Amino acid sequence: MDWVLGIITIIALELTLRKRWEGWLLTLFNQCFWLYYIFVTMQWGFLLINAAMWVQSVRGIIKWRKDDWDALPDDQKEVHLAAARIRAKHRGTGRR
Repeated sequence: MDWVLGIITIIALELTLRKRWEGWLLTLFNQCFWLYYIFVTMQWGFLLINAAMWVQSVRGIIKWRKDDWDALPDDQKEVHLAAARIRAKHRGTGRR
């Protein structure tokens, strides 16, 4: 199992280095498996790094999404906001 975790970690790192936000998502997903591995093998020393990786992954996803939003031209932001308002208005009405 440790080999699989290591390979997933390397893939996630590579995706992040290629500026793909999915790398952060894979890192976050991988931490679930690392946490399981820590408890099964009782290697409590890994808990600190696991907690830090959870925090860094969430921060990375949030920052990446914010940077993507900031990079959009204003007219595209308006389109996205209008679509979000329409979705919110129709949420719960059964209309799509």
